[in-house]
Amino acid sequence: MEFVCLIFGAAIVVGAFVFWNVKRVDNSWSDAAARMRIRYEKEGFGDRSIFGEHAGFQVRVSTYRTVVDNSTKTFTGYHIALRESLGLDLNMERQKAGARSSAARRRQDVIVGDPVFDPKAIITGSDENVIRDFLNADRRKILLRLFRQFDEFELDAKGIHVAKSGTQTNASFIESNVNLLIQTVNQLGRHQPVVVEEPNEVVPPPLPERPREPVDMDAEIELQPTAIAEAEIEAAHIAEIAALESAQIEEVKIAEIEATRKAEAAEAKIAEECAILARRVEEAKFAASQISEPVKIADSIRIDNSEAREKTAPVSVSASAEEPHVEVTPDPVSDSDADEFAMLCSEVFDSGYSRFEIGKQFDTHLKGQTKSGSGTLKKVDKFHSDIVFGRSPGIIAQIDVIPLEGGKTVAAHVEFSVDDTDITALKSKIGERIGFAGELLKCDVFNFRIYVGKAD
Repeated sequence: MEFVCLIFGAAIVVGAFVFWNVKRVDNSWSDAAARMRIRYEKEGFGDRSIFGEHAGFQVRVSTYRTVVDNSTKTFTGYHIALRESLGLDLNMERQKAGARSSAARRRQDVIVGDPVFDPKAIITGSDENVIRDFLNADRRKILLRLFRQFDEFELDAKGIHVAKSGTQTNASFIESNVNLLIQTVNQLGRHQPVVVEEPNEVVPPPLPERPREPVDMDAEIELQPTAIAEAEIEAAHIAEIAALESAQIEEVKIAEIEATRKAEAAEAKIAEECAILARRVEEAKFAASQISEPVKIADSIRIDNSEAREKTAPVSVSASAEEPHVEVTPDPVSDSDADEFAMLCSEVFDSGYSRFEIGKQFDTHLKGQTKSGSGTLKKVDKFHSDIVFGRSPGIIAQIDVIPLEGGKTVAAHVEFSVDDTDITALKSKIGERIGFAGELLKCDVFNFRIYVGKAD
């Protein structure tokens, strides 16, 4: 009994620590959204999302999971939609070891000629000369800074997306990353083609000489901008960027120190609780060893075992009192159904468009259509209300449909009715291939998910 109490107590302490950590992350994301005056929502399976307009730009910060080196990792992604096009056909990704997107393979890489920049970027576009002209030394320096700071990077004519490994837990760091991306977009600016004017061959006649007047050197220096002044402005700009990066690094260090301190305090508390429970177990064992042999009952005193059994016999419950359950038996999966949804997923996520453009295409052409398909059932959970499926209770099932290049898998998150579904029977089919059909509701381009409602 004491051992059970020990295990139960340790589980309570660990559960309390996990709950505290989840609550701390939720508060940080909510605080970051409040600072930028945009919305914060927590989605199913622990995902978080901040979105809205900040400083004149459409901003989205969200967590998503992907497979890296045969293991699932969580990333915090930042997406900024451009207010206007960059003025050229350009797609750029950060170079990853051993991995290149299908879109990049279908088009010719653009080599800028920078031995530091070229190995770190995959650049595609229709006009190489225009792209080289756009990616001058100043813009390459700005992009290299993002390559160093983030694990993922994508840029096209409509938006910029970066991601950092792990779930960000510091509100100030989330806000500063968003401001850094907005500052980067403003610094990149719109491409202006260089116009070279033909030299004028007509030589104007010399002007008559005029008597020289004394020059006021102070006024001359005041009116004419000098190279020194321009250098001071550039130095101040560089110092501002360096100060921002330094502040971000300092915030990360402070957050890591605080997280480490709290984790150590929680571990110390767990160890203390475990020690107390272990001591109580030892005390109970010692007390039990000191108890003498029980006194034998006299032979003249007997207990009618049959009567005792009748008094203590458990009351049986008829099977008719149990509530009926509706068994869920997925319909047989036809090859046409499976191919239909798998082909849709391949066309959506392997289209070569940016993630921002994929979301727009889905909302315009596919949202609201009824589709059927099949896949491997991975997870089943119950919800009381959901941001996608609505405020009514339901059952959500994660069904892996089709793998993509780079180790990523497109999953359908399918809604089942609580009244018509036996969740226990559905969970027993985890790992098996099942069919589904329903209305396409939402495409989560960052987490490679398609939400399907009103499943049959």
